[in-house]
Amino acid sequence: MGAGPLRYEQMADDLASLLTEIKVDSADIIGQSDGAILALLLAIHHPRIVKKIVANAPNLRPDETAIAAWAFPLMQKALDEANAMIEKGDRSRNWSRIKRWNELMLNEPHISLDELRRIQVPILISGADDDIIRTEHLFEIYRNLPRAHLAIMPGATHDLHQHQYEPFNAIAERFLKTPFARPTTRQEIEAEVTEQLRP
Repeated sequence: MGAGPLRYEQMADDLASLLTEIKVDSADIIGQSDGAILALLLAIHHPRIVKKIVANAPNLRPDETAIAAWAFPLMQKALDEANAMIEKGDRSRNWSRIKRWNELMLNEPHISLDELRRIQVPILISGADDDIIRTEHLFEIYRNLPRAHLAIMPGATHDLHQHQYEPFNAIAERFLKTPFARPTTRQEIEAEVTEQLRP
């Protein structure tokens, strides 16, 4: 634990330290939302620990290019309520945890595209077609990773890992078990055309 407020980078460092402590040299990482952010940070700052990543609904920045606009007033409302309850001395809930969680979501992370491009391990970026994370942002993340696959679950929400867990688990398991490849449609069509034109 550090002296300042809890940050995503600190949590990623703590996870790396835990894996070292329990003598895990490297591992596949599956992360949902905040956990997906931590997975990206692990790959950026502790690359030797990570083999493959399934990152469901991560974001690189805390703004409306990444997160649906309707989410910010809700997070601010929860933060204001937590601050008010802490001020009153209310102990009915862990208001300090609620406060810091919403502060994190409102103000972090700040992962640059240059940092993202440094990640060399295979990554599956996934999300829902009605996610709190914009599909455009998921596509941006996918496009800036050198070894990535992209999966957008139809008819799903941010909690697809709970509500559509069977297809999500199947996609994740296939990605983790299969050697990484990134075939292109262009290569396939060029091969088909070459075959058609062969005398």
